[in-house]
Amino acid sequence: MTFIDEGPLRLETPRAYQRPSFPAGEIMVLPRPKAPQGSLLSALLQRRSADSFLPIDLNLLATWLYFSHAVQSVNEKDRNRQRRYAPSFGALHVNDMVLGWPDHSWFVYLPEKHALGTLSVDANAARKLRESAERHCSAPDAVLVLLLSNLDLASAYYDHYDYLIAREAGVLFGHASLLAAGLGVAFRILGSAGSPWAERLIPDLPFRVRPTGTSWIGASKSEVANP
Repeated sequence: MTFIDEGPLRLETPRAYQRPSFPAGEIMVLPRPKAPQGSLLSALLQRRSADSFLPIDLNLLATWLYFSHAVQSVNEKDRNRQRRYAPSFGALHVNDMVLGWPDHSWFVYLPEKHALGTLSVDANAARKLRESAERHCSAPDAVLVLLLSNLDLASAYYDHYDYLIAREAGVLFGHASLLAAGLGVAFRILGSAGSPWAERLIPDLPFRVRPTGTSWIGASKSEVANP
């Protein structure tokens, strides 16, 4: 019997691929992030899965987005490889962060610009996706965060990459949850990636995607009481 290893396999020579820009409309540059306060230990002690959410201030959300996902530098020899605040397999950072507001407006975070780009979405899929998230935890005032993994980018560097993209999404949300705790932000990782509605959310994407996670983010009562 021949044993076939179906685990992740890094290609000796990557396939030719250029990371595409996410198809966004109007660009809104976000406020500069605030300097982080406190320690990792204090964030660990404060971290909880929130069960209530208030509308989040854009300045606070901008800080969370920046230290969760912003690009710090780009590899000069291979511009697909980037340095960000959370680790990634092959330094590829295959996940995009898509955000849905309670008013049904949708944006993608553009990590190289620290900006939000407006998205045209399938209205029915967007509604169903938020309803699915609400069944896990009711959060009418929270922003829904969706991770979409770029499968074409992953496949240019790895065969059998499924485990890697799932692990990266978990690491990213774990990092983001500690950051939220340090910022006093209400954050909750949900138990579903939102399929199949997440796959239908953005029509005509120029690359293959897979939903790899959803979460709620909003202001906490203590943060609002002590701005």
